[in-house]
Amino acid sequence: MEMKKILRAMIDTMNSVKPPRMTALRELHEAETGGPFSILIGTILSARTKDETTTKTVKVLFSKYKNSKELANAKIKDVEKIIKSIGFYHVKSKRIIEVAKIIDTKYKGKVPEDSGYSSTATRSWKKDS
Repeated sequence: MEMKKILRAMIDTMNSVKPPRMTALRELHEAETGGPFSILIGTILSARTKDETTTKTVKVLFSKYKNSKELANAKIKDVEKIIKSIGFYHVKSKRIIEVAKIIDTKYKGKVPEDSGYSSTATRSWKKDS
């Protein structure tokens, strides 16, 4: 339930801008591509990156790695090739694999809804505007 509140708040904030601005995270949410996990990974990748680049890259990433288990087992070099168009791709590839491992092992493949983890992850990877 907490994740739904976070997503709703994000959408409300985006809709408050006149005219509403489509962002990469909003597109991911509306496409329902991978649900909360793809939004979490998209948030990490979106830092210091154009929204259009993030959206394209996340779609390609999740066409190859369908869930946290697959991404957790990915090779860093393979992920780097996919996300190379994104800034800081060496660091981000390591981080998204680390996050995928945590989600897969500690949370059985589901992004937790409790506010402790979700809000920490959201704050840590807040998109720069």
